[in-house]
Amino acid sequence: MEFVKLGHIIDSFKLDGTFKVVSSTDFASLRYKKGNTIYLQKNNSEPLPLTIEKYHNNGKLDFVKTKEINVKEDAELYIGYEILFNKDEADIPEGYYRYDDLMGLKVFNENNKEMGIIIEVKEFPAQVTLKVKSIKDNEFYVPFVPFFIKDVDLKNQKIVIHEIGGML
Repeated sequence: MEFVKLGHIIDSFKLDGTFKVVSSTDFASLRYKKGNTIYLQKNNSEPLPLTIEKYHNNGKLDFVKTKEINVKEDAELYIGYEILFNKDEADIPEGYYRYDDLMGLKVFNENNKEMGIIIEVKEFPAQVTLKVKSIKDNEFYVPFVPFFIKDVDLKNQKIVIHEIGGML
């Protein structure tokens, strides 16, 4: 089973075993939906499956209660653990992409000239940005916004960008 990381547990919250979570997913309310299975893991340990019972967000943090953890002391045992989700069950809305799916895509301009390969996806306050290693062995950045991103073809492992002067 392949996983996507949803976030990590930073503390317990309340006496009922609720986890205080810093999430790295844009779809927390979908992933932490009642009845979904999440997995806890630390240092490549065997993933521990847990079933979501409740979820809420206070604007900064996510609070996740599972059926299996019912006391604060048990929840505290998992501080520092990553929260994972089965990638096969992690549907995302059309037009959105997992960062790890973008990694390694070949980058082409609108004239089908190969520009390089995506080596990193960075989140900045203004937008998500792709770091590309060019075929000339230098690096450049492409904002992941519709003006620059013309096509994402995961099946063929390529992305088409609108190249502007000064980009490279």
